[in-house]
Amino acid sequence: MKIEGEIAGYKKKTLFITAVIIILAGMFFYAGAKYEKHKLSSLDLLKDNSNSSSMKVQYIIGTITTKNTQGLTLKIANGSSQIITFSATTRISKKNKRMTLANLKIGDQVKVKVFNNSNNNFTALVVRRIKSATINHTTTTTTTAPATSTTNTIKSSSTKLTK
Repeated sequence: MKIEGEIAGYKKKTLFITAVIIILAGMFFYAGAKYEKHKLSSLDLLKDNSNSSSMKVQYIIGTITTKNTQGLTLKIANGSSQIITFSATTRISKKNKRMTLANLKIGDQVKVKVFNNSNNNFTALVVRRIKSATINHTTTTTTTAPATSTTNTIKSSSTKLTK
């Protein structure tokens, strides 16, 4: 049974709106992919050679041991040091709040999203402070209480039960 204004049981208006949404979503996806490719190529991280497959994104978690405007040195979990270099677009944040290099301190624990190229050079994309460096303050308090002697006397009584 064919009803006017419907295609395969769906209203033409509903089908049209669904098609427009799918087309717009595809366009936004394509634009985002192009933007990301442009951003990566501006960092010289995308190269047209056979070694490009060896570049990969990874995360490194460690404690800052040195820092300067070119990058960071981290002490990672296995005890070794890892040098991380900055690029012009490296972002520094804490809980999605932008920070600067000046906000990072020696001893801060960070999670760094890096590109690892074929030479094992790590370029930071995002540096996120996980935990601030803590300064250990040791406070010793000594108290002396006066010596007192307490004597407790316990009285014992026995009761005999008879049947």
